[in-house]
Amino acid sequence: MRGKTTTKAFVGSILSKKWNVFESKDYWNTTEHTKKHKEEINDTHQAVVLEYGMAYPGIITNHCSIIQPNISIVTNIGLAHVGNFDGDVRGVAKQNRN
Repeated sequence: MRGKTTTKAFVGSILSKKWNVFESKDYWNTTEHTKKHKEEINDTHQAVVLEYGMAYPGIITNHCSIIQPNISIVTNIGLAHVGNFDGDVRGVAKQNRN
């Protein structure tokens, strides 16, 4: 567990005390989900809280090309998908700087 969904839920809960918040569903963190979220977000939403999953190089950039965040939270840089980065956790960390 890396904490993305839990962190998203905490942030969404806090913001919803003051604003109308669009929050992505649990574990909906692929770029296909981000495309669906873009279609669902409307002018009534005062804040948007999404979870962007990162399993391979370039995926965070892809998410951000669909919906550009104003604020980002990196919950953890771990080994779950390190095989997609030549087995080097530094490659995972580098992708999260985008």
